[in-house]
Amino acid sequence: MFEFASVNYLAVLVATLVVYFLGALWYSPVLFGNMWLKIVGLKKEDVTNPTLPMIFGFIANFIQALGLALIFIPLGIITPCWGMTAGLFIGIVFLVSNMLSEYLFHNLSMKHLSITGGYRLVSFLIMGAIIGLWQ
Repeated sequence: MFEFASVNYLAVLVATLVVYFLGALWYSPVLFGNMWLKIVGLKKEDVTNPTLPMIFGFIANFIQALGLALIFIPLGIITPCWGMTAGLFIGIVFLVSNMLSEYLFHNLSMKHLSITGGYRLVSFLIMGAIIGLWQ
């Protein structure tokens, strides 16, 4: 059974916020934004109102951070190193491998997978470290 009462919700919220702002940086022109736009066939002016995707992105990040916290409790993960290790494992085994299958079936670019999968993998590393530290 999941132990919702044992979750450090401050850690979950901080992990959510850090990963949310990482996404803003990741998909900005500073890092991979221009390359991502080119790969998906968009121009800056095509992205007019990202409010709804950003709200749902925040909610998805919160659900993922909460899920990690709930998994970490019975596993006894209470250090940033073990949190990152678990985040890496979960990111590769469940997210990136699933994304790879979808990308291959939909004949999408491996560059696109590298950008989106890379963001997800780094996100899980960071969330794992934060939640592992504060669990």
